[in-house]
Amino acid sequence: MKRVNALILLKYSFIFLALFPLIPNRIKGLPVILLLLFSIFLFFNEKRKQFNWKLLLINSSIFLVYLFSLLYTSNISYAMKKLEISLSLLVFPLVFSLIWRFKELLDYKFLLKTIVFVFFHSVVAFTVIVFSYLIYVGGFSYLSEPSFIRHFTEYLPFIGQHSIYASIYLGLGLLCFIYLLKLTKKIIFQVALILEASFILLLLISLASKGVLIASFVSIIVYCLSILNKKRNQLVLLISIFGLLFFSLNFSPSLSKRVSLFNATLSLPSYEGELSSTQTRKEIYNCSFILLKSNWIFGYGFGDVNDTLIKCYSHVSNYLVDREFNSHNQYLSILLGCGIFGLSTIFFLLYFNFRVFTLEKQYFFLSVLLFYSIIMFVENILERQSGVILFSFFINLFSFFSYKKK
Repeated sequence: MKRVNALILLKYSFIFLALFPLIPNRIKGLPVILLLLFSIFLFFNEKRKQFNWKLLLINSSIFLVYLFSLLYTSNISYAMKKLEISLSLLVFPLVFSLIWRFKELLDYKFLLKTIVFVFFHSVVAFTVIVFSYLIYVGGFSYLSEPSFIRHFTEYLPFIGQHSIYASIYLGLGLLCFIYLLKLTKKIIFQVALILEASFILLLLISLASKGVLIASFVSIIVYCLSILNKKRNQLVLLISIFGLLFFSLNFSPSLSKRVSLFNATLSLPSYEGELSSTQTRKEIYNCSFILLKSNWIFGYGFGDVNDTLIKCYSHVSNYLVDREFNSHNQYLSILLGCGIFGLSTIFFLLYFNFRVFTLEKQYFFLSVLLFYSIIMFVENILERQSGVILFSFFINLFSFFSYKKK
């Protein structure tokens, strides 16, 4: 295989991965494997090799901490399964470090636009599929029921996702919309983008994942304020977004019910039987903090976090034990598994990339990283394939574009 052909296949693999929301769940890891194979081929068939150790070591640091925690993990078999899921945290830094020399040959600026364009329209297609399937099963009459719409997305054929991960697609899609809208000059294309983004926003509000909604609105506000120069435009933006929030809370049946339920159950004790989402999280966080008091320096080991949490749940609720809930907070999960060293590592990874993106004035990259940083307060995205692949891909893609060649 010639280098030119390998570069073309590498580009198509990137575009394939940008179709992630539409890739069947059973083969979501396929584009990752293709990227790794083509990057290895390019690297070893090049006489003048360049390898970006800095990118690899910083962006794979949390995976290396996971590996270190195996030294004191009891449940090795479970740890290995979790490592397999988290492998993208190592693979993507490796891929972009291997192809560092080919940055210009890849025409990376055009490649970025193509990836964002394809991903945005994949999210649009995902949204259309969800609404079409709702029509097919006659589900629109249940839109006012939060439990129905939130679980509905899991049962989509082939591409079904938990509502939180479906919402993550949608939130990222809205950030991509703003990026594309800024690049688009023709009014007809701008109108088309706005209409497509409206469908995404409608589904995002209907799914009513509170943490993702907060992350989406905060990152959108930060991104827009960064690219709008005039104070008048910034003020109009803020009024529009807060107006949309007010409208959503008062006129979206699923979201308003979710917020009311949150307020009603926040102070209630957790009895036996099925707990609400709010009660579940409250008890999970209580158990997590109780466990951290005993072992916060090194943690319990990457493979022992769930076993340790379940032991604590047994004193609280059989519902939590039966469902085997994780910590529902990525930072807490890392702290429980790898201690303060692990938490410091993920904070450094995020801080370093925040700093690079800010210095390079890459506000789109910054907003996506902010979006994920907030999401990690409410979900263990690095421990689920649908979360970790996209996170690692975008962060390493943006690092690849932002880090300077010496």
